[in-house]
Amino acid sequence: MSLIPEELARDLEDLARLDHRHDLLWLDRLNLWDARHDLPPSRTLDLVALWISRGFDGDRLSFEVADALINELYAAVVVTDHMRYHGLRSVTHLNRPPKRSLPADGEEPLWWRVYLAFDAGEFRRLPDKDPVEAHTRPLIRQLLADI
Repeated sequence: MSLIPEELARDLEDLARLDHRHDLLWLDRLNLWDARHDLPPSRTLDLVALWISRGFDGDRLSFEVADALINELYAAVVVTDHMRYHGLRSVTHLNRPPKRSLPADGEEPLWWRVYLAFDAGEFRRLPDKDPVEAHTRPLIRQLLADI
């Protein structure tokens, strides 16, 4: 899991500099990366999430940018693809990833755990605690340590 193809890392660095409201751009890039690197979709998603996690943990990506990237990944892959796959016209919040994006062994994928870690930092539970430092950063550090 630790080796992210150099070309993928460069593409992600470019994408991190863009305005983060282009879900279809993500879908196109994910399809391109899957084909170019001969990776199953779940592996590509995990590599993207790993890159985001390392960037945040290493202070190369702010919480805001990393959160926007992982939210866009979620929207592009889970919501948009799920809607197309099922012919839905409206979006309801999904509380788990669709089976199509799961790895073959059925375990909860890394990209999903990264999404949940950033989601935990989006709102304050206690007025005196920064949710990013109290929740997201420790969760990301633990995910990276477990890899």
